[in-house]
Amino acid sequence: MRRPPSLRRRLLAFLVAPMALAWLISGALVYVLALHYANLNYDRALTDALRALQRMMQSDSRYQALNPQARILFEVDSEDPNYYTVRSLHHGTLAANLELPMPEPMPASGGNPQLESVEFGERNLRMASLVAPSEEAGDTIVVSVAQTMRERHALAREILIAVLPIVLGLMSLVLILVWFGVN
Repeated sequence: MRRPPSLRRRLLAFLVAPMALAWLISGALVYVLALHYANLNYDRALTDALRALQRMMQSDSRYQALNPQARILFEVDSEDPNYYTVRSLHHGTLAANLELPMPEPMPASGGNPQLESVEFGERNLRMASLVAPSEEAGDTIVVSVAQTMRERHALAREILIAVLPIVLGLMSLVLILVWFGVN
């Protein structure tokens, strides 16, 4: 006659499945939280780049072409560069390394930068835009800077990969404590 499993084994078997599920759920939550904070930080950097581009383009209260040194700052990362478009509503594109779409809806002139996610061809981009008045009467300057979402997702994955083994170790410790605690 076969003996029933010990209380220790039954308790351990009962706890393994919920703890594995908890590990998976904690992984999903860690990824979502990491992506949220990655987005916050990358959005700050994107708006800083936007304001810098506006200052570089503006000289003597009028907009001019972007000089080669400034262009290098925006295109420094050849794998994942910043994309930019500066356009006058009357004169068209003044500077661009990619013709970004117009922001929807158009931000208020002189207001805070507007952030939005856009699909451009096969690229998923995060775009920051602002509207600045032009010296020419009735004209408006729209400055937009965008970047792919690749680096944001890569950072969130790195955080997830760093945290999951720690959570798994803690859960294993709990199971070991249960194993010996039942004694």
